[in-house]
Amino acid sequence: MSRAGTWVLAAVGLILAAPTARAAGEAELVGELTLRAASAAGDVAALEALWRDRSVPGAVRGRALWAQVRGARGPLAPEVRELLVAALDDAAPEVRRAGARAVGRAGERVLEGRVLTLAAEDPDPRVRVEALEAVLPWTRPGHRYALGQALGTPWPEVHAQVLRNLARLSPRELVPEFLARARSLAEATNPPEVRTRALEALGTWGQVTEEEVRSALADPASPVLLRLEALRWSDTGPAVAGRDGVLLDWIRDGSSPRLAWEAFRRLRTVADPAVAPAVARHLGDTPVENAATAAMAGFLREKGYRVEFRAGAWRVSAR
Repeated sequence: MSRAGTWVLAAVGLILAAPTARAAGEAELVGELTLRAASAAGDVAALEALWRDRSVPGAVRGRALWAQVRGARGPLAPEVRELLVAALDDAAPEVRRAGARAVGRAGERVLEGRVLTLAAEDPDPRVRVEALEAVLPWTRPGHRYALGQALGTPWPEVHAQVLRNLARLSPRELVPEFLARARSLAEATNPPEVRTRALEALGTWGQVTEEEVRSALADPASPVLLRLEALRWSDTGPAVAGRDGVLLDWIRDGSSPRLAWEAFRRLRTVADPAVAPAVARHLGDTPVENAATAAMAGFLREKGYRVEFRAGAWRVSAR
């Protein structure tokens, strides 16, 4: 029996074995089962036939294309390159995403321009993100048009990825509009991931301001990763007024052990009488014994506190 016949029979077998899946759309179910069988058999011809079949749902077609080309590395053979050109022009966004990802994974710079066109013009934000990520290692001034177009979209996920790409440019390669847009995206009204990427880009260019760092540090609504990024830049940039007070609040709050630890690392050598009580309060509320809490316990003992871990809790008292 041919390999194609084998995977068809396997798909039929999977359908019979999975009655609960019949409630799903018939086309998607059959396509998904065919994809699994063809992938298991390593049947490249079947995979290509599946993703080129426009009657198959786009999600299945995208996965079929990726199963066919994910191992490809550049320079690609002409027939593989032609296949990816067709994928990048496909009507299904899932297929275009898989094609862009394959170009980036293969390092096929011959198709860089086509992928940049997706980054600049595609109507699906997920395709734009995939395209931007694919060309990320190749970012250079020649990408500025596509990056500017992507930055002008209304989609936060696209903005976050564009900022990653822009951070690859040197300050002298920027245009003023990019710097202004990054600064606006660092404001508290934007989604956390966008603010984090904006702060990273501004810091990379040496353009982050004290106010931007302070805002990210002190905003209790800022996610942990954003506050850690702001903390990193406050370590290396100009002094941020009131930083120690914010870090004391991180320790007292105790909702994030990571923030409390990073704050403790920076305050343990600061001659501030408020540090030890804040650490004592945090440790007393922490039912965990690990390297971080052990370091806090050692610090408190040096300050004259009685500290021990007993019955699953830290016992902290002043002498």
